Amino acid sequence: MMEGFFHYDKSRQRERAVNEKDIPESEFGKSLMCSIVRTSMYVSPQGNVLPCMSLIGMPIEAQFPNLLKTPLEDILNDSSYYMKTVNLRVSDFMEHNRECRECEYREACCGGCRAMALNTYPEDYLGRDMHACEYFKGGRKDKKDALMKELGFEDGRRKETAPDQSM
Repeated sequence: MMEGFFHYDKSRQRERAVNEKDIPESEFGKSLMCSIVRTSMYVSPQGNVLPCMSLIGMPIEAQFPNLLKTPLEDILNDSSYYMKTVNLRVSDFMEHNRECRECEYREACCGGCRAMALNTYPEDYLGRDMHACEYFKGGRKDKKDALMKELGFEDGRRKETAPDQSM
């Protein structure tokens, strides 16, 4: 995996860019902004419980509960800031960002990465991920798709190739 960009799963012979999702608009209400935050949590060296290690050192870090001061039971309570954050849906993002609601790439991008968005909008967890915008709108996805096709991938999967008969 090239951190934050590309993943290749050798066992499945499948590649995908991290920014790419395939969520039909009808599923936005159910789809999490980031599915990884529902299966793992990060506890900083100071004890802050964060949805993602990439939030370390960002201004938003101070808003998250501290495990040394708050029992884990309270942190995992549905009404806690931590749980409200990890339960945000793509529909919440789209409601917050009019320009993204109208974007032709909304079903593939789904708002991008929250940590990357916080680099541009430090106080807005639902801010736009400008790197995802550049990836899709700037033609990076098209270039990546062309390269992957050239390398023998179609729809993210490695095409089966016939054995070399030249020997």
